[in-house]
Amino acid sequence: LVIAAHEQRQMAGLDIGSAFLEAGWIGEPVFMVIEKMLTTMLIHEYPELEPYRRSDGTLVVRLLKALYGTLIASKLWFDKLSGVLTRLGFVANELDTCVMNKTIKGNQLTVVIFVDDILATSKDGESLTWLIDALAKEFDHVKGGIQTDFSYLGMHVKNKTADRVVEVSMEGYEDELLKYAKVTGVRKTPATTNL
Repeated sequence: LVIAAHEQRQMAGLDIGSAFLEAGWIGEPVFMVIEKMLTTMLIHEYPELEPYRRSDGTLVVRLLKALYGTLIASKLWFDKLSGVLTRLGFVANELDTCVMNKTIKGNQLTVVIFVDDILATSKDGESLTWLIDALAKEFDHVKGGIQTDFSYLGMHVKNKTADRVVEVSMEGYEDELLKYAKVTGVRKTPATTNL
């Protein structure tokens, strides 16, 4: 964000919906037992599954896609996304492979990946639009776009390009934390007797 502010870059905050399901399962087959109630609901929607219901009411399925919660799902998804970006001409940063760069018409386009959330920055808005369109061709649900005021990883980001300033706050997270901790009062210092 500091580099983006200094270089007066535009920003795009993107989210890829159902990301893990975009990645196919690779490796040893994994089978999952679906419990009785969920099996009943599945068979109601897909009657052709009835012959596969087991005597205890469960259903055994083989995973064909990366499923959230499995040990390698995050790795399968990252490999899929980074593979797409590599095909698009991006090169991973040597120190952090979750940061990838590509130069388009003399301007660097940087992509920062955090699971299914992407922050892209470039001085050239056309490069950002190209990236968004390219990702939309690869994945079913790409949300977001070029923005000056957006949310990324729970942070509220305000990009003041002309001033070379990026403001970052976490008011929403702080409010939720205060609610969770049941904080009801305010003190000038935490060093009071009721700490």
